[in-house]
Amino acid sequence: MILNLLFTNTEVEWAVSRYKEKNINKYAIFTDHEADEVSDPTTHGLNNVISMVHNHTYNGTDVYTELNKMGQHWNPFTKSWQVFRNSDVGNIVSGDKSFILYTYYPTSKRLYHASKKGAKEIKKINNYKDFYFGTLNHK
Repeated sequence: MILNLLFTNTEVEWAVSRYKEKNINKYAIFTDHEADEVSDPTTHGLNNVISMVHNHTYNGTDVYTELNKMGQHWNPFTKSWQVFRNSDVGNIVSGDKSFILYTYYPTSKRLYHASKKGAKEIKKINNYKDFYFGTLNHK
């Protein structure tokens, strides 16, 4: 509930991570108070991170723009998606991030999973209960 409130009512990026400490599942909510980034959970002292979901503050609903903001760009010459380094998808593809990463856009209500194959929309978030999904809450 608080996560949905933060994601939809502030103009900075927030994140929540699930991690293990002494074989116990724990969660952390954090922000860098920036509109266009939130740092890696390890920067906040979290180890053994399983997954993280964070929001992007883009106020539109265009899928192409959302994918672009996560680091994917459509190349019309090769007719394929390209991935930017130092981006949500780029850090997963390069192996810089070893945990499962999700990105949420509050305006469009789309939740994406960033994987080595790129970003893919996995569901719509219509209320706080919809944040109960995947490795954020399960093994």
